[in-house]
Amino acid sequence: MFKTFIGTVVSGVLCATASNAEAPNVVVDLPSVHSLVSIVMDGVGTPDLIIPTTASPHDFALRPSQADDLQNADIVFWVGEDLTPWLSDPIETLAKNAKSVELLEHPKTFVLEIEEGEEEEHDQHDDEEKHDDHGHHDHGDRDPHVWLDPENAIVWLDIIAEQLSALDADHKDAYQKNAEAAKVELEKLVVETADVLSGAKGSKFIVAHDAYAYFAHRFGLEIIGAITETDDQAPSAGRVAKIAELVKSQDAACVFKKTTVKDGLVAAVVGKTDVKSSVLDPMGAGIEVGPAYYNEFITGLATSVKECAS
Repeated sequence: MFKTFIGTVVSGVLCATASNAEAPNVVVDLPSVHSLVSIVMDGVGTPDLIIPTTASPHDFALRPSQADDLQNADIVFWVGEDLTPWLSDPIETLAKNAKSVELLEHPKTFVLEIEEGEEEEHDQHDDEEKHDDHGHHDHGDRDPHVWLDPENAIVWLDIIAEQLSALDADHKDAYQKNAEAAKVELEKLVVETADVLSGAKGSKFIVAHDAYAYFAHRFGLEIIGAITETDDQAPSAGRVAKIAELVKSQDAACVFKKTTVKDGLVAAVVGKTDVKSSVLDPMGAGIEVGPAYYNEFITGLATSVKECAS
């Protein structure tokens, strides 16, 4: 969908952006945000991505080239400190002359609170595991996986266009036109995704880790448990046993795993039931980053859920 759309936007915008002004240096944290910024900047420039699709946003280590990107940045778009607290200091020190845009903090971003029982479980797990002082796994009271709600992506297109236009007035028309056209396409994506997932409503799912609340909330899915709290920690034997019991007692339709989750762990959760398992990845591993990424990412999630629930 976006590939055709992007080609149309480019041809329509090139004349409007016939300026010799250089594009700003833009740095983005996640592939989903990078995709949205790429769409808005189409025909003007290309943003730099920090965290690849194959990495966890919770404990990623900056490479020298990415530190250089931050140092040269004019503006940084990122979800925010709740998701990547380790990124706060590099932005403050390396990109000290750049505009920092935390999308999670924008008042129009739809944010889910972490449920009380979930908070207690996180606190208990932190005490048991004795995490380091960097706070990599402490998201506070808010669920930071906001990019999994495409309605947030629609809101962010306007935010991205506004921020880029304020920084780079020479290409304001291009940013605004690209954002408006992309919003129409994302609205279609929401409708199409809801249609694809209509048959999965009422089904109960186990996920690899607690990252899909926004996707489930938007499309009426029921997630009854997560194998791990975060995507970079092995679960305790007690947690595996608890999830395995949920699979049986709640008649789960499917257990979703990441590509990095071991098959033996999934087998322990599924047990002797005939519950199916499938791959679901909140970072879209394997999808090419760029303008078309976000559409493919959301469509891929919906397809995986539909196929596993059917």
